[in-house]
Amino acid sequence: MKDRDRKTTEEQSPSPVPPTVESHKEKSSFPWKVAGGGALALLLIWFVIQNSHSVQVNLFWWSGEYPMILLMAAVAVSAILVWETLSLWRRRKKQAGGKE
Repeated sequence: MKDRDRKTTEEQSPSPVPPTVESHKEKSSFPWKVAGGGALALLLIWFVIQNSHSVQVNLFWWSGEYPMILLMAAVAVSAILVWETLSLWRRRKKQAGGKE
């Protein structure tokens, strides 16, 4: 038997494929994603209510009384912007260094 004949017979023979076993998981009727989202929303509302009192802020020439939650949100957004800006700067510096 020649090599070309062996290949055609191997291609023609069916390959042993294990039968797929379907798992029969019982679907829960309770909406876990909705319950989890509702619990997170309640925690967020509770956090906002607890931190809604005003605080005195003095930063350089800027001063005033602002709600604590507003200041916390401003700090979080500022930190994200700084982090993303530094990451972008680092990536561009790395790409420029690799092309030289």
